[in-house]
Amino acid sequence: MKFALSQDRRVSFSLFFLLWVLTSKIDALEVGDTAPNFSLPSLTKNVESSLEDSAGFVIYLDFWASWCSPCRLSMPALEKLYEEFASEGFHVVAINVDEIREDALDFLEDFPVSYSILADPEGTISQLYNVVGMPSGYLINRQGKIMHSHIGFRRGDEEVLRRMIRSVLER
Repeated sequence: MKFALSQDRRVSFSLFFLLWVLTSKIDALEVGDTAPNFSLPSLTKNVESSLEDSAGFVIYLDFWASWCSPCRLSMPALEKLYEEFASEGFHVVAINVDEIREDALDFLEDFPVSYSILADPEGTISQLYNVVGMPSGYLINRQGKIMHSHIGFRRGDEEVLRRMIRSVLER
């Protein structure tokens, strides 16, 4: 049995959803907010890392999952940006939200990166950052302030991000 909504019901549902989104209180982090600190285990190593470990660096904090199609574009793009700007004090810290560790490790076999990958299988840190989509990223300046946030990823986003990273590094 196929479930289908009539045109009127689709419009009603869409309007209801839009109203819900617009009236829901979402305490999203905004540009200028201090990035909340956290501590998480590495996905690939036997160490624990915190955001404070990268204090004094410009950081791109990236939330991702193995099931996220846009992450297949963002991870290689972030790797290139990391390689390009690492010598200038830029770090990428990626937080994987998969409940099953092996799913994330399989993904990394296809899309390897050299930057830090941390594991948040319970979603504690993604809730702290109010992540609502994958991937979600936060560009954080050397003082720990959020300078930009981004949800999703498509071709061309890396050029916008490159300009923003360069701008934050020069400040």
